[in-house]
Amino acid sequence: MSCISKPITAETQYIRIRSMEVPSEEREPPNGSYRVTNIELDGFKLDLPNDHWLPQIRNQLPDYGENIGRLAAAVEGKYPGRGFIDVGANVGDTAAIVRAHSNLPILCIEGSEFFFELLKENIRQLKGEIEVECTLVDSASAERKGSLSVEYGTASFHTDSNDGTSRRFARLDSILARHPRFQSSKILKIDTDGMDGRILAGALEWISVARPVLFWEHDIGRDAAAGGPGLDIFERLLEIGYRTGVVFDNTGEFIQAVSLDARQQLADLSDYLPGGEQFYGYCDVCAFHEEDLDLCSLVRRMELERRRVRRDSGPKPLNEPLFRALVQAQFEVHGAQLDQSIRRCLKDELQGINAQTHFDHFRQQLRIADLETQVSSKDAEVHRLHVMLRELLVELLVERNAKNRREQMLHEAALNELRGQLTNAREEGELMRREIDSSFALRAAKAAGWILGPLRRLLGRSSTGGRS
Repeated sequence: MSCISKPITAETQYIRIRSMEVPSEEREPPNGSYRVTNIELDGFKLDLPNDHWLPQIRNQLPDYGENIGRLAAAVEGKYPGRGFIDVGANVGDTAAIVRAHSNLPILCIEGSEFFFELLKENIRQLKGEIEVECTLVDSASAERKGSLSVEYGTASFHTDSNDGTSRRFARLDSILARHPRFQSSKILKIDTDGMDGRILAGALEWISVARPVLFWEHDIGRDAAAGGPGLDIFERLLEIGYRTGVVFDNTGEFIQAVSLDARQQLADLSDYLPGGEQFYGYCDVCAFHEEDLDLCSLVRRMELERRRVRRDSGPKPLNEPLFRALVQAQFEVHGAQLDQSIRRCLKDELQGINAQTHFDHFRQQLRIADLETQVSSKDAEVHRLHVMLRELLVELLVERNAKNRREQMLHEAALNELRGQLTNAREEGELMRREIDSSFALRAAKAAGWILGPLRRLLGRSSTGGRS
């Protein structure tokens, strides 16, 4: 968490900025593109995302959102110098409207860092004391799993227990402890797309002490989806002294003043809004403590007077039955011509569609014929490659057979040569054995002669001596 205090060039202006850590993925808009447009709002030029709906809304409803400015002026008249707390400050459009109507100190609280960056830049042109904090607000200070979606100029939190991302939320009283200047504020405005009831319920202790005028977006459908208190919030406000309220539709147009104990009336109004034809989805409720009933009466008179002046100076309201009768009469007079014109236009349109269909069909036929020609060409090429492959295989087989025959002849010649060498070796061996055998016999005969010769001579001598 960082805290930056810096004065702006205007002498009367002081801005104190406090931001809490917010996941970096929220710094970019959901579609990944970041183009800034701007809008002239009550004399201030505000930067905002290019998909923000405020320029289109203000173009159609020039007085949109100005009721909060008139409320701030009325409160400042009774409580000068007391603070204005803006929960869900967005890009600073409410702060600009409030500053155009009053000099109340303003505390802007915004949970989306994407909007917070634009908010910091936009408030620099607003005079007076302004403090800004980037914090998600809830009924309790805790971490919750879910995602913060940013689109069309609004940010909303969606709970998802399967989402691993945790977001840190803070109660309003813990935020005010960091901004003591606003502990005694006299207006609390909340616009958080469904979290309003939860934030009010979590801030009841501070509300019971400060007793500010409460201005919040009452959307019973979104409140139920967020787990809010629903209609019970009116009972809880009654318990701490809030008695009356002023109800505006979602364009800022005054509907009526209502007592907060009118349970049936509040229930019927809440049931009508989500499915009504005049109002869409929600209303804004401005509740007053019993010590500020004079303020409630003043705001009611101001809104009724503004409506009366607008009606007197503006175009007369449409007389719907008369308008319907005029339209019906004109339709009866020109109905036949209108019918013929419609039929002629439809006929021309059908002829154009028919011609386009025929053209597309012809083009598809040409495309199919071209593809068939390409397929035939590919088939011929594949056949040619098959023939070449077969011829190559035959050549390889012939070459392999010829090579095998040559090798076989060479092997046979070598074998015959080896056989001849073996035969010669055998013959030579036999001859050598014979020579060896004859050599042994000769040596034996000679040896016998050597032995028998002396014996014979000895025997001869012996015989000769006996005879003599």
